[in-house]
Amino acid sequence: MSDTSESSGPPPLVSDAPIRGRRDDLFGRDRIARRIAAEAVTAPADAGFVIALTGAWGSGKTSLGNLVEEELTRDDRVVVFSFNPWLFSGAEDLVGHFFGELAAALGKGEGQLQQLAAKMARYAGALSSVASLAPAVGSQISAVLKGVGQLAATNSEDPSLQQRRGELLDALQGFDGRIVVFLDDIDRLLDEEIREIVRLAKLVGDLPRLTYILSFDRERVEQALGAPEVDLDRRRERGRAYLEKIVQSRHDVPTLRVATIARFLADQISDARVPQLMGT
Repeated sequence: MSDTSESSGPPPLVSDAPIRGRRDDLFGRDRIARRIAAEAVTAPADAGFVIALTGAWGSGKTSLGNLVEEELTRDDRVVVFSFNPWLFSGAEDLVGHFFGELAAALGKGEGQLQQLAAKMARYAGALSSVASLAPAVGSQISAVLKGVGQLAATNSEDPSLQQRRGELLDALQGFDGRIVVFLDDIDRLLDEEIREIVRLAKLVGDLPRLTYILSFDRERVEQALGAPEVDLDRRRERGRAYLEKIVQSRHDVPTLRVATIARFLADQISDARVPQLMGT
């Protein structure tokens, strides 16, 4: 009996896990991934830019996002940050957690990135103080500031939230790179959480040098954003109008053609038969 456990062929059909990179791309989606990555780093930098990757569940949004991320990591000027909103309970601390997590990610860099991380952490600290967010946010911010050697207690004498925001804006405007934030699987959240995520994108969408890539099922998110007291069609219409105010560019995950799927299945069958024939 031949041993095929170390076969280097395509991944088995039984798994629906997203692909991690271009080497696993069997449908040529790396081409659109390169276009999206180029758009993410060349979009106007004076304010945030929001890109949407849309498609139904199982259409390959996460796989396409992974291809985009792989392409972006080839550019030394780009900082890639993935924010997982479903890891945090409660919508009220979402903004504080976002800035705290982003500050922590930036703090792992050097030079200009650490200075930016400090400004980001101080802004997150001001947000936490104003909104009385979870203690975990404050401890995380303190850790970031200590890591960059700029720990300072937050008290009533600290600059206001508006001043902290101004400091952050100045730091971002002086940043010569680009920060790309991924928010995946938004459509898997509860309606209230979806609304908070979109509000988050709107709130931070005007920060310079940041590009946001949101991945979601458009119909699901439109329904969540619409007023619940109206019928489904009007609900989606209102949700669509709200999204259009936030998203500057949208890319639908390419639909696979029947011929492409048939060719893929034929290749899979052929690859599976070759080891058997060689072993006879």
